[in-house]
Amino acid sequence: MEARDLGDTITFYLPQGSAGAEAYAVFQDRQHLGGFPTREESLQFALARAHVIRETRTVPIRLRIEDDAGVWLTRDALAEAVAADSE
Repeated sequence: MEARDLGDTITFYLPQGSAGAEAYAVFQDRQHLGGFPTREESLQFALARAHVIRETRTVPIRLRIEDDAGVWLTRDALAEAVAADSE
């Protein structure tokens, strides 16, 4: 998958953390949705938003998570593996 969205796909971006109280940002496509003190909180927020969207729309929803090395990992937002990683 490419970094940009194609068609009706909704993408949540979770970039590497930065300094500050809200170090971990969450973006939906290009819109900044919020900042969180931990990666876990940002992931939980993105997954909760994905579930709300899925209840009202049948569109692909994915997560793009930037790891510590700066590599972007892409996953289905509602796949079992992502939910298990967040526990």
